[in-house]
Amino acid sequence: ADRVAPRKSGGYVSFDTMKAEADLTYETQGVSDRYSTGIPSLDNYFSGGYGRKNLYELVLISSAPKQLKTTLAMRLLLEPLKTGVPMYWMLAEMSYGETMNMIRAVFYPHIEEADRIIKEAIEKGTLKIACKETMEDIKSVDELLTEIKLAHANGAELFYADPLNYLTKRAGRGQRKDSWDVES
Repeated sequence: ADRVAPRKSGGYVSFDTMKAEADLTYETQGVSDRYSTGIPSLDNYFSGGYGRKNLYELVLISSAPKQLKTTLAMRLLLEPLKTGVPMYWMLAEMSYGETMNMIRAVFYPHIEEADRIIKEAIEKGTLKIACKETMEDIKSVDELLTEIKLAHANGAELFYADPLNYLTKRAGRGQRKDSWDVES
């Protein structure tokens, strides 16, 4: 009566084996290799956070314009930033000043804390930011992928690109299929 669960091979496991596996799962429940959002109930909803550390996983946030996608993304990135996770941000439509003000808005009314966190991350080298002033060279998906690979090779665990719609597919004749134009 000790055999309770069939195995794929057709054999059975004992209650003790099932209990040991359940106890191990229980002990590690809530422990995640995902990035925390900084909001416990949201982390719980996302089964421990978002993304997977050291794995290639794409997280897309999509909605109509002016629906706070960038604000949400900044909020999701700030918790890993505070803990020293190396990351690279590309903000194609924002200047450096606009980027800093977006971060401050997420932290409001704690603007000094936002300034301190960003300053420390940049000085430590855990945050690298490219904004519209420095992104003229990225005009194709291949160039964007090259940036992602370079960031990863230089230790970035998180890569944030906002928005991707600044690249629009060319409809012109004789163009390479992977060629994109930057919207003006």
